[in-house]
Amino acid sequence: VGDGAAGNRSSPDSVAGGLRFTKLASGNQHTCGLDTSGAAHCWGRNQFGQLGNGSTSDQNTPSAVILGLNFVDLAGSYGNFTCGLTGEGKAYCWGYNRYGQLGDGSTQDSPVPRLVGSGRVFTSLHVGTYAACGIDPGGDTYCWGSNLYGQLGTGDVDDRLTPTLLSGHGQQYQSITMMRNAACGTTVDGTVYCWGLNSSSELGIGVDAYALEPIEVLPLR
Repeated sequence: VGDGAAGNRSSPDSVAGGLRFTKLASGNQHTCGLDTSGAAHCWGRNQFGQLGNGSTSDQNTPSAVILGLNFVDLAGSYGNFTCGLTGEGKAYCWGYNRYGQLGDGSTQDSPVPRLVGSGRVFTSLHVGTYAACGIDPGGDTYCWGSNLYGQLGTGDVDDRLTPTLLSGHGQQYQSITMMRNAACGTTVDGTVYCWGLNSSSELGIGVDAYALEPIEVLPLR
């Protein structure tokens, strides 16, 4: 909750520190916010360094994300990592990294922001449980992290430690929604494609088989 003490709250309570935030992003027992200058502050659970303050100690009040980066967007993951997008379009991630979801080419957890993909530029970031995707200025989508069920849409089930171009037929996406083991994207013309785990027909493609690359969702009947 960020009010300086542990314990559940049954009514809204002010986050300590007197900061004013323009955006908030929540993950698994941690929350981050952008202040009016674009600096990120995080609080809550920090076992894997998902607060980005250089430590793995939990924080019950906002703690500044180090390295002095300014962000225009933040995304928190239930998988204990956090990502931020700078005004220049560079992505940074920090926290849990067993599957390469920080996108820095390693599988080592990091309590400080790590540059994704050697500085590849994105216009938006989207995170799942153990994976992330970014859309670049040309509309191409790159994904990285866990790929056990094909949720990266790369045509296989190999994890990716750095951004990898989404497979398919050159679709340009305007938005991506990532679930635990699947993802869906809306193209610039409004068509929806999904990929990944499909054990409960959640991809809407008419079959229960996994989709290792984007498949168009069937139209309404």
